[in-house]
Amino acid sequence: MKRRSSSRFALPALLERWITPVAYPATCPVCGAVMAHGQAAWCAACDPLVARVSHPLCPLCHRFLPGIDADCPSAHAATLPRAVHALGIFDRAWRSVIHAFKYHGHKALAWPLGSLLAESVSRHPGPQAIIAVPTDKRKHQERGFGHAELLAHAVARQTGIQFLGDGLRHTRRIPDQTKLTGRQRLTNLEGAFAVSDASSVDGKTILVVDDVMTTGATLREAARALTAAGAKNVVGAVVAANLGGLAEGY
Repeated sequence: MKRRSSSRFALPALLERWITPVAYPATCPVCGAVMAHGQAAWCAACDPLVARVSHPLCPLCHRFLPGIDADCPSAHAATLPRAVHALGIFDRAWRSVIHAFKYHGHKALAWPLGSLLAESVSRHPGPQAIIAVPTDKRKHQERGFGHAELLAHAVARQTGIQFLGDGLRHTRRIPDQTKLTGRQRLTNLEGAFAVSDASSVDGKTILVVDDVMTTGATLREAARALTAAGAKNVVGAVVAANLGGLAEGY
């Protein structure tokens, strides 16, 4: 039996409405076709285009791993998160899905994407709480929502794992990451996150949710803040892993 999902703080009613099981997109985010009854994240014709991966990845070298607790053969065992769940490899189809979700008002995609992430997480039990990478306040105001928060809450509702709605917070404003190199991203994010309540993560394995992993810098900095606050272990979960073949922006 699944445990009831819980949050330390009540979420706005609109957030609940956006990610209910009946809130599926009415049009395909890949091709734009109207979808009958809105029962999937994308249409059947585009399903072969949205390729899925079945194994977690190393956040440093992007090598596929046999399991979420497996050590990377490249000796990255000391790095956190040790492994990252990803639905797919960032390509044109996945970029269309993510852009529709983040920039074009397809908030309803949070539920089916969260469902797919929940399936992946459930195959590797272990996380005791879920935290979203916080959205920049300006971007939150522009979009009207935090995309990672919606995803994380959807995963929590469909796995029964506790959702810590404000688990991480920004310590400062973070300049846009999309055009930076890996080294620049690490510098850009250094000390950027802090844990809101250390007692909520102390001794726990935490699942950190975001939309895209490119260099892994965001997840690593989030993991650094969480382990400094007492988290036992950190695992990542993203919609897509960008291996460098396609720009994230427009």
